Amino acid sequence: MSPAVSRSSKLLLALLALVPAGAGAQEHALDPVRGFIAGNGAWTQVAGEATWLVGGRLGLILEDHIMLGGAGMLMVESVDVAGLSAETSFDLEMGYAGLLAGFTFGITDRFSGSLAATIGGGNARVYVPIPKAELGSRNFFLLEPEISVRATLYRQLLAGITLGYRLTQGVSDLPGVAPDDLEGMSLGILLQLGG
Repeated sequence: MSPAVSRSSKLLLALLALVPAGAGAQEHALDPVRGFIAGNGAWTQVAGEATWLVGGRLGLILEDHIMLGGAGMLMVESVDVAGLSAETSFDLEMGYAGLLAGFTFGITDRFSGSLAATIGGGNARVYVPIPKAELGSRNFFLLEPEISVRATLYRQLLAGITLGYRLTQGVSDLPGVAPDDLEGMSLGILLQLGG
């Protein structure tokens, strides 16, 4: 055997030794169904004012990628909206919930992501702050697509960030509320168990 072939053979064997056994093949069996529960908070704007939403989500991951469940969010405190005259203002509160559907994908061993959307409904309420008297309350349609990235902290405990956009329909006749006042981008954090 020539020295060039011997060197090539040794180099090839060294490279093959670096490849993990079974690379390219899935050795572990996927769990067909896994559950998850998460608490989350999000910074957003409602009626032009910055506010926080808090909520949660609960659901299943099917076949390692399909996410199905429910999600809901509630404003931490009300925001001001214009009153009937320049001297008055009203307070606006909002909450919503719906079906959460999407898919998850792996990024690395420790990081994963998801593309999902919440589709459902909510309620917006306008009232005079002092004395607290309701002026109107309307249910609305909601669609909120989002992208998220999660990091595994410990076993089934994950933390992540979310970026979404809330689309609504059905609040145009609330006093002091414009049709797009409930819509907006949200940047959130979540703590998830399972999934």
